[in-house]
Amino acid sequence: MRLLNMVYRLSPYTSISAWLVKEYVYCPMIPWIITHYNIVEQPTTSMEDGANLDIDYKEETIKELGLPYDTIAYEKEILLPDNIFLKIDAILRKHNEYTIVEIKRYRRKGYSDQKAQVKTYAYLLTKHGKPVHNVVLVQDKKIVYKRRIEEIDLETIKKTIEQLQKIINNDKPPKIKPTRKCWSCWYRKICPIH
Repeated sequence: MRLLNMVYRLSPYTSISAWLVKEYVYCPMIPWIITHYNIVEQPTTSMEDGANLDIDYKEETIKELGLPYDTIAYEKEILLPDNIFLKIDAILRKHNEYTIVEIKRYRRKGYSDQKAQVKTYAYLLTKHGKPVHNVVLVQDKKIVYKRRIEEIDLETIKKTIEQLQKIINNDKPPKIKPTRKCWSCWYRKICPIH
């Protein structure tokens, strides 16, 4: 019973999101737990701070970084076919080239999951006829990752999404080995490998 007080319940799982890809890259077990147990981690204070970044903070960050654009859209919410929902911090347009910017409040080491998140935005938009040319990941008002999107990036994300879909569509949890990340993981108490 105690566990129920610690979690938010999700509505039934319906589609792949960039957030779920990010969770998968961090640990393949997390999306399986989310979709099979219908449980998601309660936001920490830093997660809430990041989720509550206002448009003024994002505008200030883009301006301070000197990212080039002719037009810009903040907190762009996009619903793609197949019930895929995206909420992108900023989309910059310069000379008919589009750049996606993901803005994180805090800096942290090891952000392969965040890179996957921003590349997933690029993949999904490109797949649905809205090509993205560049991605930028910002942490604590500093660019930590900037990349021109190439075919190899799109193929890698496509394969990642396919692997994620196999995991969440399987009744059995993925076979993974525990790592050092496991000891501080919120899902540890309900994880099938612990």
